[in-house]
Amino acid sequence: MKKKQGFTLVELLAVIGIIGILVTIASASVVSVLNKQKETLAADTEKKLKDAAIAYIQDKKIRLTSCPSNFDPKNPGSQTSCYRKIKVAEIINQGLFDDTAGHCNKEAYIIVYKSAQENYKENIAYAEEGICK
Repeated sequence: MKKKQGFTLVELLAVIGIIGILVTIASASVVSVLNKQKETLAADTEKKLKDAAIAYIQDKKIRLTSCPSNFDPKNPGSQTSCYRKIKVAEIINQGLFDDTAGHCNKEAYIIVYKSAQENYKENIAYAEEGICK
């Protein structure tokens, strides 16, 4: 009787195929997790940038009147007494926001306004989605 010395080619190919499938599934999961983490980081950075814009308004002691109920921060119009447009670069230059990694568009603007809805007395910041990546 002949003693078996190792694996056959078919067995090796089957194992390699199974490993390939597992690697594909694992890499897809890792890519998904990394993309979610990148989106979360961008959202967190945008929130910090908005908070820095509000701090800028407070530091400069800029008083804003309440905006009308139909005010749209995406298209603010000419009612400049109820909002201020602040360039991201200005917020960074004032030391209120650190973007040494270059995640945010320094030429973009943050709009800080005071809403008239529901007797809201605090300033609100608006930034276009995707301002930070």
